[in-house]
Amino acid sequence: MYNDKMLENINTKIESLSFSVKNQLSFNKMIETQITQIAAAIPVDHSGKSLGQPDDSLENVHVAANQTRRKSLARRIKNVESLPKVNQ
Repeated sequence: MYNDKMLENINTKIESLSFSVKNQLSFNKMIETQITQIAAAIPVDHSGKSLGQPDDSLENVHVAANQTRRKSLARRIKNVESLPKVNQ
């Protein structure tokens, strides 16, 4: 009698787990479908990049590096100019 009750309890838990797994699979499929639809709606140019994606050409990398160097140099000059003057 005790074993019957235990088996019934185990069976109930397995059914509940099975139901949860089926729900999760259904949810995953729904999300996969939505992601596929979103990906299909993103415009892509002839190079395969999506429009609005930043241009990472070497020229832009050089421009960004030069801007950083100029800002750094300007800060150093400002720091030197703020030092107290030495009388000669």
